[in-house]
Amino acid sequence: MTDTREQVDEHVVLSVNDPVQRPTGLDESISPTAAIAAAAAWIVFVSLSFAVQPPPDPAAPPSAMAEVLSLLFTGSMLGAIAGLGARHRWGLLASIGGGLVMIVASISCYVGGHTGAWIAVQLAAGVGLTVTSLGLLRGS
Repeated sequence: MTDTREQVDEHVVLSVNDPVQRPTGLDESISPTAAIAAAAAWIVFVSLSFAVQPPPDPAAPPSAMAEVLSLLFTGSMLGAIAGLGARHRWGLLASIGGGLVMIVASISCYVGGHTGAWIAVQLAAGVGLTVTSLGLLRGS
């Protein structure tokens, strides 16, 4: 009988002392400052990357790799917009993904035979977005 009472008492104590459930991990909120800083990083680095990129050759169809990277970049951008707008940490993770896609795209451009200083600028923009977002994620 004593064992049953102890189990009941322990259960009651645990249920009374349970803290209010709060989001953990990627669902945690970030500060408005962090969300604005990440959004500003997107605007600056992506604008810089697109500003220096030469127009595509209309005679050459885009490669499958370019199409996949474009899709991944668009998805990460939409994810970052949604996550940062809701002020969730996963928005910063999507932002890191967007920066990594920019880095991979820059490297694939160089490997594909493209030349010019714009590749270095695009690579630096991708690194900048990644590092900024990672720093904000670690600080949140």
